[in-house]
Amino acid sequence: MKKILLLIIIPILNFAQIDPAELCDSISISFIEYNEQENYIEIQFSTEFLTEYWFGYAGFTITNNQGEVIATETLENAANVYGIGSNMTETRFLQTTENFTSPIGTLNLVNGFFAGGNTENVCSWPLYDQNLYTFEYTKNKKVIKIIDVLGRNMKTPQSLFIYIYEDGHVEKKYMIK
Repeated sequence: MKKILLLIIIPILNFAQIDPAELCDSISISFIEYNEQENYIEIQFSTEFLTEYWFGYAGFTITNNQGEVIATETLENAANVYGIGSNMTETRFLQTTENFTSPIGTLNLVNGFFAGGNTENVCSWPLYDQNLYTFEYTKNKKVIKIIDVLGRNMKTPQSLFIYIYEDGHVEKKYMIK
């Protein structure tokens, strides 16, 4: 009887592993600011996957077209060194290095980045000249109004809200508490 029960249960169990690279399309990256005076690049990411996968001790780097690291997160400027999971939105700061020329190359999500030892580039997003416009554009824009989805003015953003800028640019944002 025990052998029959095991034969019935084992095929039902699913031991499949999630390939983290399959989740990369479910991560949105927004470039917030390139601060030349303070030598950092500010990005915001949002994860939209619903699995329980966790990018452990993950951090971001930017490499140039020659593969050299030109910007990286550090322990000093990292808000969260534990990792990245489902339904997260965070702002990260990447410190530029001395060989930084412009943010053209690749933005990389590195698994194990803050753990030391074994690291793995699991996601990469190419950065083109068009992204430079984004850096400059977001650097100087001024918010004139924050509204909710019903058009009501908001003093402090809550859940789903919309930023309206003086140049007419509009950004929809979602805050997770």
